[in-house]
Amino acid sequence: MERLLDIEELSKMLGVKRATIYAWIYQHKIPHIKLSKRLVRFRESEILDWIEKQSVSPFLLTTPRKKLKGSFYKLPMQTDYIEKIVKVAKEHVLCRASQN
Repeated sequence: MERLLDIEELSKMLGVKRATIYAWIYQHKIPHIKLSKRLVRFRESEILDWIEKQSVSPFLLTTPRKKLKGSFYKLPMQTDYIEKIVKVAKEHVLCRASQN
């Protein structure tokens, strides 16, 4: 049988407060097993997989983080999108230059 972690062990493993883990359980953000109404355990392998899925890869190019409503931010731009903008701008400049 696979090892099951309790709240205290998981708290130490992740370096977060127990209250944070309880909040994640309530929000269904973390895989857990409810053995009874008050007894919750965590499969170590599921937690390790969950941690891997939380990893965020950085983008090469990003827009300035302009604040929108609330705490949301604009998403980073894709490289091909920027290349398209540069191409259109060059065509626009060359077109104006040839008209003069």
